[in-house]
Amino acid sequence: MNHSYKILSRYTTVASNLKLTYRPIDNIQALNMEYISCTHPNKSNHINRFDRPYNFQSVIIAMKSIKKQLPNEEKFLKLSKNLYFGNTHYEAIPTIGGTGSYKLAMDFLSESYNEEHNTVHLPNTSNQLYSSKLPISTYDYLKNRKFDVNFLLESINKIPNDQIIVLQGNNNYNPTYNDWIKIISLCKSKNLFIIVNMMDLGLISGNIDDDKMVLNIMNSMIYPSLICTSYSKNFGLTERLGNLFFTGANNTQTQLIHDTLKRMTLPYTNSMNIVSTILDNKDLTNIWKYELNDIMNNINITRILLRSILENKLNKDFSDITSQQGMTYYSNLTIQQILEMRKHGIYIRDNGNISLTNINKMNIEYITNTWCKVIKN
Repeated sequence: MNHSYKILSRYTTVASNLKLTYRPIDNIQALNMEYISCTHPNKSNHINRFDRPYNFQSVIIAMKSIKKQLPNEEKFLKLSKNLYFGNTHYEAIPTIGGTGSYKLAMDFLSESYNEEHNTVHLPNTSNQLYSSKLPISTYDYLKNRKFDVNFLLESINKIPNDQIIVLQGNNNYNPTYNDWIKIISLCKSKNLFIIVNMMDLGLISGNIDDDKMVLNIMNSMIYPSLICTSYSKNFGLTERLGNLFFTGANNTQTQLIHDTLKRMTLPYTNSMNIVSTILDNKDLTNIWKYELNDIMNNINITRILLRSILENKLNKDFSDITSQQGMTYYSNLTIQQILEMRKHGIYIRDNGNISLTNINKMNIEYITNTWCKVIKN
């Protein structure tokens, strides 16, 4: 008797019962694949913030002292909460980077919210965020590509009450403290469930306290929310690591959220020990903060140089390059100009967002010459 046939038949039956749905590849992944296959001799990648992890000396020192220690989750979460909030009522779950944090947030909300009556609303300047169940929509974030808090408040006010909103916690435009008070207050008045995107802490202004301004406001009140964070870029980690911070309307609800999230968590990585070692050592923490500031100072020099070259060559105002913050520049390039730039090997996102980390003295002349040629034509 052919037992292997019976086994094969059984698995074939199981496979035929699978319900598989085609999902298109993420547009950023697709663009990176296109860049990899590009054969242009002067090609450069301005899609991602870093082509490869930045080598932090603080991380190198920490790795030498860790050896083969087992991850200490309790210590890591305590140090993480202190970094992001200080004393806080927020709890946290470790995640595999920022993507893992978002995935966990979406899985939780898909399970906990009524999918027929709730939508996740994203700022239209961010990358698309996919949910397995909840529908996705966008709201206008900028007015003519410039930050205007009153325009943003009008956009948020159009979102139906009792739904879900994603706020960009640290971004190129950095709303003031009073701006954030108005934004959070409006969300509360509409009973919107808040998710705050807090990726790349310290890699916006170069100052951790300035970058986490919105968290000080969130931490001062008891309001159900999720905070998505990542340590991958601001520690230069090859093994990705992040946190999902959460709080409910009271201690009982917070514990229920914790119990739900705990069932969905992924395995931890050695990166947990690296981050804990740095945050638990004052000298290493100071070295790390200095390195963050140094990275942003170098990017600001790139901003100044890029603005100067483009203004001189085109006789146009590019002051928005230096008025924005962070590792990217949200440009005014149209989709036609962006596609033309790619023909010359310069890859940027469809929305005109340009990573500045890969612009250097070796390629800035080619990039700006191409930029000017595309605009003139």
